[in-house]
Amino acid sequence: MQEANLAIANNQGKIAKLHKTLKTQPNKDINPVCKRLDHLQDNLLSSIRQDLITEVRVYNQQETRNLASMMDKKFDLLFVKLDNIKSKPQVDLPVLNQDLDTIKRDISYLRENTSHHLASSDHQTFFLPDGAI
Repeated sequence: MQEANLAIANNQGKIAKLHKTLKTQPNKDINPVCKRLDHLQDNLLSSIRQDLITEVRVYNQQETRNLASMMDKKFDLLFVKLDNIKSKPQVDLPVLNQDLDTIKRDISYLRENTSHHLASSDHQTFFLPDGAI
């Protein structure tokens, strides 16, 4: 928020300079005024562009945090369901228990690495380790 206020104040200063330049009385040689206007316009556009980039980055970071939080909650629910399945009597199904352990291991890997990957990614591909899932 403080960055946005600073950016607004910066843009207001540039607009004030532009206004001052526009109020100057025309003279025979208008070329310096035109150059100054072009320069001010370029600066203003650059500031606005930077402000938009900052705003998009902040929004993306917020969305990434929301997504990571949602994924953590989903992983927690999966573990609860897997624990419920495993706690039921399954004397004849040791293979199922082994599969459940493998699934839990893979989910643990995803839980530990997905949030970090989302926070540090530049939209790169995310690969699981060999043998996962």
